[in-house]
Amino acid sequence: KNEDGETALMIASNKGHEEIVDRLIALGADVNARRRGGTTALIDACQFGHEAVVSQLIGANADVDDKDAYNRTALMKACSSGRKAVVQQLIEANVNVNAIDYTGGTALTDACEHGHETVVETLLKAGADTDIVDNKSETPLMYACRKGHEVVVTQLIEARADVNAKNDKGETAFDIAKARGNTEIASMLENARTSADDTAG
Repeated sequence: KNEDGETALMIASNKGHEEIVDRLIALGADVNARRRGGTTALIDACQFGHEAVVSQLIGANADVDDKDAYNRTALMKACSSGRKAVVQQLIEANVNVNAIDYTGGTALTDACEHGHETVVETLLKAGADTDIVDNKSETPLMYACRKGHEVVVTQLIEARADVNAKNDKGETAFDIAKARGNTEIASMLENARTSADDTAG
């Protein structure tokens, strides 16, 4: 390890060097070692989308649910970066799709905020909770509305996300979309609220 606690395996994983990773694993490198900040070789490989390295590390029993100092997981990093193939690999390795980071957000929150539609679809199929709220009582739907990601909003509505949830300021996703001038999204949410009310009634 260097002074930051970084190992040769972490460096190779970060850069996507499959042959070196293979050799280091064969030599008994600790696949779950942490550098300063708590990140691991797997978290690095997932963030940068190195699918082959991710497969190698999972095969060597890397902990797919390990968290860094901010409680960020490999899945969250992959979702933020839009790495759909890596997200699928982690799901197949039974990752916890609803793990919560220091903000109270989840991998789905990350994917929705960044507008990664295929990642959102993958997470929803894997049972991601659409209505988990973060430390500000914000839902993934609210993040998608704030950033104007229409397709993601549609995906969440179809997955029956709670369109009437309110954040700490008392705002719904509709209020957020309207305040941002996202009229198309506001209209979609209004229709969804009406449908929800009709169903409830």
